[in-house]
Amino acid sequence: MSRLDRTRQADRAAAATRPFDEPGRQPRVFRSLKILDLHLDPIHLNLLGLTVDTSAICLKITAQSGPGNLLGNLLCAVAGLLDGTSGLNGILNQLVGVLNQLLGVLG
Repeated sequence: MSRLDRTRQADRAAAATRPFDEPGRQPRVFRSLKILDLHLDPIHLNLLGLTVDTSAICLKITAQSGPGNLLGNLLCAVAGLLDGTSGLNGILNQLVGVLNQLLGVLG
């Protein structure tokens, strides 16, 4: 592969990751979603003569959506199912309403 071909291939790869598909189109919106924010105080364990000590532990996990971010896209989509009155949350709320109406008629 010539140097010019490698340069063109790199340009195409860079263009694929830009937030614009075409000139004049709106940019794609990529989400960043906090999955877990865990803070633990120092831990001291004494197990039959084995001592384990840790310092404070802070764990932050964030999902990034966008091209090539398979796991981030999946977690953002699953989290979106429970947002607001749309998606899974809305369907479950409607189902609860129907069941409550049936119980009201029967009871």
